[in-house]
Amino acid sequence: MSEHSDILGDLTLEQLQGGVRLLETQITRAKQEDRTDDAVTYMLTRNAILHEIDVRTEGVVPTPTYAMTITAHHAVQILSVYFPEKTVEGLMRDHEYDIRTMWNERARRGYTVPESALGIEKPVEMYMHSRDWPSMRPISPMGIIHSDGEPALFMNAAPPLNAWWAAEDRVVDRGGDAGEWEMVWREWRGEVIHEGWVQRLERGFMHYLTRYKGGEASPLPLKGF
Repeated sequence: MSEHSDILGDLTLEQLQGGVRLLETQITRAKQEDRTDDAVTYMLTRNAILHEIDVRTEGVVPTPTYAMTITAHHAVQILSVYFPEKTVEGLMRDHEYDIRTMWNERARRGYTVPESALGIEKPVEMYMHSRDWPSMRPISPMGIIHSDGEPALFMNAAPPLNAWWAAEDRVVDRGGDAGEWEMVWREWRGEVIHEGWVQRLERGFMHYLTRYKGGEASPLPLKGF
């Protein structure tokens, strides 16, 4: 933000608003032409201008705040509805394939992102490079990092547990210490980025989901860990 502040301070409100309109056009064109880096640069500049407009018209500086909701992996939640009499251990014993591979319906359709940053079908970036079929293990808790006041919903289409376990294996294989982070998956939907991360604890792992606007910093990895 600071790199733009001196220049933006010399512009009129009308000039700022015109700049937003121009940048929206450039963002759309860059997406259509598969120029992702340019699109992100335009988004950053547009966000800085919108911030300046907010400061002038509202007199406040908007600061994004996040909350964390702890829950279970969505595959466990869904299977528990269908088999309420079973414990998590029973679900893992009797429904191993589903536990490993179940996606939210939106993400399961062809394993592509319906609305990518480029405005076209594009495979999800999911990193399963360590072992082809990670071993079964206890299911880690899920921390959903979301804007304060926003419900913690699984609109992120969280990847299957096999992808999370593969990320855990990558940390273990390189000898990662407690507190180390590893990205599991990232996808764009319009201008919103969705991410999954794992963090190694003293014993086991913690899983995290988040989403944020393109051109903003990801709230993950959490600072101070």
